[in-house]
Amino acid sequence: MTAGRIRDTVRAVAWALAAAYVLHALAKFLGFRFSPAGLVGLCLLAAAMSRLVRSSREPLPPLRLPSARPAGAPPDRPFERVDRIEDRLSWGGRAAHHFDAGVAPVLLRIAADRIQRRHGVDLARQPEAARHLLGEELWQLVVAQQAGRDRASTTRNPPSPAEMENLVARLEAI
Repeated sequence: MTAGRIRDTVRAVAWALAAAYVLHALAKFLGFRFSPAGLVGLCLLAAAMSRLVRSSREPLPPLRLPSARPAGAPPDRPFERVDRIEDRLSWGGRAAHHFDAGVAPVLLRIAADRIQRRHGVDLARQPEAARHLLGEELWQLVVAQQAGRDRASTTRNPPSPAEMENLVARLEAI
């Protein structure tokens, strides 16, 4: 029990005793006979009911259900990677170095995965075959850029949304 709750409880009991005293004096004045213990009990019951009604108006703390994940496991965020890619794409359209650092590595992984799964070509071991499958534009923008980390990225512009759409369509077609 917190100090605030103890203080509220003591205050409620004091008010109940004061009310019992006033009711006993009023009953005696009017000629009624009540047991003082009964009046005190009745007033304590009224104070308890009042406290119960007041506490039921307070919002309940949020219910925490037990998790099936082990303790310390990261929260369940099934689309976290998609959110990260979306964030990288939004930054990649602002400056070439953002594109080179954030978007191009993702495109490179996608391109390598697509040509490996669909054509059995390993990008690292068979670069000429991979270059042929990707096409020169995609190869230069994604693969060659990542291999050499071309510092010309400070002078060139990142791909426009239309160019990105063409690149993604090219990746999907592989």
